[in-house]
Amino acid sequence: EAARDPETNQPLSERQKRLFKVAKLHAAYWLGLASLEQGDFAAAAKHFKKRVLEANPDSPWTHGARSNLARVY
Repeated sequence: EAARDPETNQPLSERQKRLFKVAKLHAAYWLGLASLEQGDFAAAAKHFKKRVLEANPDSPWTHGARSNLARVY
């Protein structure tokens, strides 16, 4: 089933899908940083590795995610 806009219940446009994907990527990076600062290393590693690096290896967050993943380990 196609993703739908929660306000209009209409299928999302390709532009909306791209925007949500980018927003999800940014959120994953920042949640990784927050988890790292809180000492939740398992959650931080999951955000950096799976949700940033594996989901979009050529993103603007790639270098930061790798660096912070190294801090986790």
